[in-house]
Amino acid sequence: MSFDFAAVIAAIISISASIYIFRSTPKYDLIYNRYVTLIFPLFELMEPYLFKTVNDEILSKALSLIETNKTFAGRKLLHSFYFCKMNPSQDNYDALCSSVSKEYDRCCRRLGLGKRNIWYKIVRNQYKNKLVIILYMIGQSILALIILLSAIIFLFWLSHLFGEITGIEILPLIK
Repeated sequence: MSFDFAAVIAAIISISASIYIFRSTPKYDLIYNRYVTLIFPLFELMEPYLFKTVNDEILSKALSLIETNKTFAGRKLLHSFYFCKMNPSQDNYDALCSSVSKEYDRCCRRLGLGKRNIWYKIVRNQYKNKLVIILYMIGQSILALIILLSAIIFLFWLSHLFGEITGIEILPLIK
């Protein structure tokens, strides 16, 4: 009877991956309850006023909603809530808007609803400042360029490898 190390290693990797996925996957019911109870009502209330001048009526309703559902708020939202409650300045309000926007997108993504795209945010002026939008667009363009160049280099490498193996040159002009 022989001992198969490959089978043992495959079993260990499989068990480790299963445990990692089980522990790192957030609980769907908790995220759904958080979304329904706090995040969506808060976003729906604040969306027309995100990153605009402080509206005292909306701010007091938002703070009241967070106060009644603190268990679902999360660390960043509670942090913004605290500072907004103590000092309702424009900077603290913008931080609260940023937290609400990020939490909404995060919950939507985890629930499979999809997050708001950049054009949605631009059309509705839902961004902290224009520099953030410009840097985001530059970053996305650079990422797309890197992916395109990587694909081109991979295709050249693949054609060279194919030529080495078969002796047939696919791209005879490029050497």
